[in-house]
Amino acid sequence: MLKTLTGLLPAGDLARKDGRGSSKSRASAPYASVVFDDGDGAAQISLSINRIDPRGETADSMVTCPSKALVDFDECRHETLTDGSRYLFVQGYVYDRHKGAKQWRSTLLTPAGVLIDASEYNAPAEKDATATREDPPLTPARMKTLVTDDGWDPLAAAYLAEAGAAPEEKPGRPGEPSGETVVATLTALLPEGLTVKDPGGDPGYGHLVVDDGRGASFVQINVQPGMSELADLFAGGTTLPDGTLVRETQEADPDQKGGAGTVGWTVDTLRPDGARVVIMAFNAPGQGQDAVREEPALTMAQLKAIALDPVWIGLD
Repeated sequence: MLKTLTGLLPAGDLARKDGRGSSKSRASAPYASVVFDDGDGAAQISLSINRIDPRGETADSMVTCPSKALVDFDECRHETLTDGSRYLFVQGYVYDRHKGAKQWRSTLLTPAGVLIDASEYNAPAEKDATATREDPPLTPARMKTLVTDDGWDPLAAAYLAEAGAAPEEKPGRPGEPSGETVVATLTALLPEGLTVKDPGGDPGYGHLVVDDGRGASFVQINVQPGMSELADLFAGGTTLPDGTLVRETQEADPDQKGGAGTVGWTVDTLRPDGARVVIMAFNAPGQGQDAVREEPALTMAQLKAIALDPVWIGLD
């Protein structure tokens, strides 16, 4: 792994070399990392080979540009290559643009489920290191060449021969609606007069950004069956006549990501059959982002009405 990685890098000094070969343990998949310095500052570059169900939702998330409401990045593009492989390149950050290093990530997913994932930073370590340069050292074009080079083919083949193909990914928990269903249902329940953009989701989860003309407001919702064991979380809340538990909260920095002036309003509900619906609205356009308005675009009453709507019962 190290020999292949270093052989694909341009001229420069190499330090803190680390790597491992193939293994039957998924937790120790092939990996290589170096600190590279081309004269403009030391920077960590790492690459791993793994296996993943190419038809699963996890695969989609690995090679699809993320929502800016969830992930802070400058540029992102994804494409399907001529051999059917899917490729993603993201110019982003380890944490966000206000904290930590820049992270430029290049990811290749082959039709066979081989995942080659490379990251470079503008610092000598991914975390807890001071930036040494303005940008990571490799250009976007060079990052693409790094993960698509056929030098990785024998290493990937050896890994798959030992570990086998990735198991088929199961779609969420039993009874959990798809992300598409959650987003469509949430959108239909929104009050009139809102502009909706940037929708997305995963099994049991949906998010979007709404704007009433006074600034963007991030909204997310979780729909989870079989959560009766969480009843203690609703102590101090209210109980509706049908036995549904409701807890309402308003808090600063609701996602603990440091967005300046951010507040989040949450309505959490738990029905007698254990079905939980929890919805949250921010006064910011996304997680970890600064506030752009005084309050979220949805009122507590509107959030409560959405969470308690019977349409969520038995949704799949």
